[in-house]
Amino acid sequence: AVLRATRGEADSNCVYNDYAVSGENAPGLNLDGSEGPFEAIACEDGLGEHYLRDHDAEYKLVTEFCARHLNMRRRGVVCTDYRGR
Repeated sequence: AVLRATRGEADSNCVYNDYAVSGENAPGLNLDGSEGPFEAIACEDGLGEHYLRDHDAEYKLVTEFCARHLNMRRRGVVCTDYRGR
């Protein structure tokens, strides 16, 4: 997965651009294991096994984006800086 965030419409206003692959120690972004702003949920696969979603590519990218650019580094923190466009 790729997450690219810009301010406005211009590509030159890119504030975040990274990629991640689902899995532990996978290519791209991997989280350092510290607590982040979200709590990963456990989901059941087709065989009845349950897995935490904290190694999903999308989870890793959004967690890192919020920590780095919105200063949301732990659960319960609310971003007061973001004001939309």
